[in-house]
Amino acid sequence: QWGVNFVEGKREEVRGKRDGWFLWFINNKGIAKYVGEPADVDPSKAADVTVELGALAGLTPYDADTGKPLPVKGGAFTVTVGPGDVRFVTIR
Repeated sequence: QWGVNFVEGKREEVRGKRDGWFLWFINNKGIAKYVGEPADVDPSKAADVTVELGALAGLTPYDADTGKPLPVKGGAFTVTVGPGDVRFVTIR
C-alpha cells in the first residue's frame, strides 16, 4: 500500500506523502545519554537501511538535508543512519 519496501536494516521509520514521499529513519542504537554527562556514542552501531522503490520505480530519492539525489541500484537505495541520528529522504 505504501509503494516502498524496506528490505534490510534495523530501523524505526515514519512515512508520509505530500508533494512526493518523505521518509525519515531513526537509529536509537549505539548511544547512551545520562544527565550531566556527555553522550556515549558507539560508531559501530551505524545502521544501513535499504529501501526498494517498488511501485515508485522511476522516481528519484533525495537526501532531504542536502537536496542531492541518492544513487539507485537495482531499483533500491541505501542510507546509513549513524548512532543516535536521523536521516531524511524525499522521493519525487
